[in-house]
Amino acid sequence: MGQDLPILLGTVRADRRTNHVARYVQGLLAKRPGVATHLWDPVDLPFSNLVRREWEMTERPVAVDEFVRAMALADGFVLVTPEYNFGIPGTLKNLLDHLFDEWNRKPFGFVTTGGMVGGVRAQDQLRQVISGVRAVTIPTAIPVPRVNIA
Repeated sequence: MGQDLPILLGTVRADRRTNHVARYVQGLLAKRPGVATHLWDPVDLPFSNLVRREWEMTERPVAVDEFVRAMALADGFVLVTPEYNFGIPGTLKNLLDHLFDEWNRKPFGFVTTGGMVGGVRAQDQLRQVISGVRAVTIPTAIPVPRVNIA
């Protein structure tokens, strides 16, 4: 039996570089035997600022249904996000807040980018947020100090 480990990108910013890191992580995971993965880009999801969580929506767009179903079936998650001003992007917090049960009791791994230390302060915030949705974080995280695109 395989593992389903989706990757969630944490930014929608124009000219973002973290998406290159996310695609690299996706390629590495896809090479692992028994692992299925998919990169979820918040640009492609119809979540605006949190007004109603997915279960409070009277009519959910198809993309929301697909995302919720995929997260419910996932065995764990990899968050790939930059650090903005010593914290996580609002886009990622908003995305995590839209769901709840689908995250519960599942492991989250972090790959963070930014600055000289690779987004470690974002990792600290993520550990708090993930515990708030009743999920768990794996102890090891991967900071990527600088993302240069050739």
